[in-house]
Amino acid sequence: MVLSLFLAKLLGVLLVVKGITVLANLKYFARLVQEFARNEALLVIALGHELAIGLLLILTHNVWVKDWPVVITLIGWAMVLKGIMIISPKSAAIHVRWWADENRLTVGGIVATAVGAFLVYIGFIQ
Repeated sequence: MVLSLFLAKLLGVLLVVKGITVLANLKYFARLVQEFARNEALLVIALGHELAIGLLLILTHNVWVKDWPVVITLIGWAMVLKGIMIISPKSAAIHVRWWADENRLTVGGIVATAVGAFLVYIGFIQ
């Protein structure tokens, strides 16, 4: 439970900051995502980091319960699934370009902020 609370605080703050940043700068991030998709070296490095961090999460916190800690586990598995796109950088670039739409970025920013706020509440307030 101590690890779950620590990860809730860490991921919660990270997701809130990330979500709000995207929402506050939609045009900038839409352009940034397009540039990111064109830089294959940066894309491969980012996917490698995503895979490594996702593996760290699931290797230390693979908790399948009907309670809030499963959110952390799901985030870890989502990161692993995203990270294994390193196998096909061209397909990964197509996926990244899909996110370069302001409407999709808005939905992503709202989801990140909401999940982050939930984890912040669990980690710091509850």
